Amino acid sequence: MTLEKPDQIAEGIWKGAPLPIKKSLQNLNKDEQEWFTNEYAKRSYDTTTAYLAWLCCGLHHAYLGNVGMQICFWLVTVFSLGIVGFIWWFIDLLNISDMCAKKNQEIAIKIISEIKNLAQ
Repeated sequence: MTLEKPDQIAEGIWKGAPLPIKKSLQNLNKDEQEWFTNEYAKRSYDTTTAYLAWLCCGLHHAYLGNVGMQICFWLVTVFSLGIVGFIWWFIDLLNISDMCAKKNQEIAIKIISEIKNLAQ
């Protein structure tokens, strides 16, 4: 089932959005769709920035707002003399784009919920 992209929603947002989010976006009026696009641009996480944070001492968890996971990552790295931390760091390299996509979907759902609450 393909849905037509609303004019106010950026192609990059539409392309990566799961079907329930696409349906919710279609149900918004043009002003709400524009507001969604602006808020999403402010709040969403960039995959390239996450990869750069990954290169900088594995700061990708902190960038994505997972401070507890970041602390755990550093502790495991220190106490395993870097061995387990390096393996974890490498596995995270393979998962960063999925981590960003998941966070961005959560952000999209939150913004849609905020729009619906304001409309009531």
